[in-house]
Amino acid sequence: MSTHLETKRAFPWSDRFGTARITFRLMSATDAPAVRAFTRTLEPDDIIFLRMDIRQPEVINEWLENIERGRTLSVLAVNEEGGIIGYCSLHHNELLWTRHHGEIRIFVLKAYRGTGLGARLLGEVFQIAREQSLERLIVNIPRDQPHIRKMFESLGFKVDALLADWLKGQDGRLHDLLILSHEVAEG
Repeated sequence: MSTHLETKRAFPWSDRFGTARITFRLMSATDAPAVRAFTRTLEPDDIIFLRMDIRQPEVINEWLENIERGRTLSVLAVNEEGGIIGYCSLHHNELLWTRHHGEIRIFVLKAYRGTGLGARLLGEVFQIAREQSLERLIVNIPRDQPHIRKMFESLGFKVDALLADWLKGQDGRLHDLLILSHEVAEG
């Protein structure tokens, strides 16, 4: 297995989602300004459920460093104006006991939800996971976002664990976390 996440898939490529033409491409270090612009469009309700506050410059820098190190591969969905409207990342570390796992992080702007964009992004990451010979994909989602859970379950993910009061919002409220997984060979 490679020590860096790579893909054989040819990027960039484009497709239509409704009337919008969306381009899919891999994120690189040159995307820092576009990522910062994207994070400024996020609403407070969106931020609470991201694993890290991607509005913070140090978080963006770490994300880009992980891409450069080959521990993360992020597929971006970009609109015709060049703005990021969603992403799906695959995180993997060969030094861990869970080196046969890949962790997925996905986000789509509200205006594009329900269009199939999230499923398409996830499909791209599934293909990359297969190329990397990963065995299982993991995703962490808040329990109080049933529509996201439903999307993942419709794609074959199953709940492996429920961690009560695991997440704490900026308002101090606690939320349960679900851990779902999917065997890559089944996808």
